Amino acid sequence: MKSYSKIQAPIQAIQWDESKRTLDESSARMSGCNGHVDRPDECTNLSISTANGSKYVHAGDWIVLDDGQFYVISNAHFQSSYYPTQPE
Repeated sequence: MKSYSKIQAPIQAIQWDESKRTLDESSARMSGCNGHVDRPDECTNLSISTANGSKYVHAGDWIVLDDGQFYVISNAHFQSSYYPTQPE
């Protein structure tokens, strides 16, 4: 039996850190968010519109744009499945 590798096309991704800056950089469409009164630049309990409906984004999760669709991927899964294609 031969061995095969799955070829992954490049994606765009940003790790959610509860800042509105991160949400703006992702260009994802927010479907729900609770803000902090004392920290207006932060957003908790974020939900975004994805290819699979509205999904909650936990701090540390990755917001991924792949083939025009947004997805939410846990940090553990992202770290085990993706690697940078260019230096930061």
